[in-house]
Amino acid sequence: MFKNKIKINMVMSVVLLVSMTIIACNMDKVATVEMEKENKNVKTKNGKVVVIDPGHGGDDPGKVGVNGTKEKDVNLAISKCLKEVLEDNGFDVVMTRNKDEILNEGGKFSKVGDLNKRCSIINNTYQINSNSIMISIHQNSFTNPNVKGAQSFFYEKSEKSKKLGLILQNHLNKKINTEKEKAAKPNNSYYMLINSKCPGTIIECGFLSNPSEEESLSKEEYQKKLAEIICTGIKEYFGEDKVLNIITFSKISSKTAIQKACKGLDINNDIAGYLKSLIPVDRGKVAKLKDCLFGNKEKGIKPVYELVSEMKKYPNANFPIGKYYMSTYRHALKQYIKFLDDITSSSL
Repeated sequence: MFKNKIKINMVMSVVLLVSMTIIACNMDKVATVEMEKENKNVKTKNGKVVVIDPGHGGDDPGKVGVNGTKEKDVNLAISKCLKEVLEDNGFDVVMTRNKDEILNEGGKFSKVGDLNKRCSIINNTYQINSNSIMISIHQNSFTNPNVKGAQSFFYEKSEKSKKLGLILQNHLNKKINTEKEKAAKPNNSYYMLINSKCPGTIIECGFLSNPSEEESLSKEEYQKKLAEIICTGIKEYFGEDKVLNIITFSKISSKTAIQKACKGLDINNDIAGYLKSLIPVDRGKVAKLKDCLFGNKEKGIKPVYELVSEMKKYPNANFPIGKYYMSTYRHALKQYIKFLDDITSSSL
């Protein structure tokens, strides 16, 4: 009798466990569907969301390579690699599509309907979390089969999109366009760029019309390489990789200070130009960097909040420049030598 009760209890426990598992799985499915349909529950590990848009899909193959490679397939493969590496780095990722499909209602091909659906997913995500960006993955093609390389495009009326596009292009030039650099291109006609509310860029990862590049783009190793490069650029955009906390010690111009600091930190001229543009000029007089960052109550000057926001992204180091930078450098060296002496003494 007692053994039977034990058996019954064990069976009931198993049934209960299976039931709870089924319920949990169904709840996960419901949550996933809701996320895909309306993006109502965007939760992030680091407060930053990247919407990845694999271009084309379904009845829309996009460009077709010289050896038959379809752009839609390469776009999705690279996007999946990018999703994985971004999530490994703490980003939350929303995909406009996860499989080979057209996104408009009914599944029938409509380019406008497809683009509208993509923009809807992007804009809904941005409405929930304004710390979101969009990366649309595409491939290029040209009549000249020798043309190759990766290039970013950004909406010319969006300063944040410009910043993102310039950063990504800088990394693509260093790792992909090693023979001949390309410039990030401003654009005012691409539907995705115009109608996406969040900062974003279209990345043409390569030319399917170039046989060698088509072969590379079809390989998983190269797709992962592109994903890593794009992720590095995204991290820099969000301020996780670079440092730009500037201190000036003389009458050096604020714009010159930023230019010199960027050069010292290996930040390209385009990004330096963007940062310099945040420094206000009143009647030909350039504002002091200290006043821009902290304000000046005596002069009635408020901080330049956009510049402050940029600087807060890079909290890890100071970059002393100006008239007395050599004495500052010598002081730093003396402190470092003293530190080494202390370490050596304590270890004896």
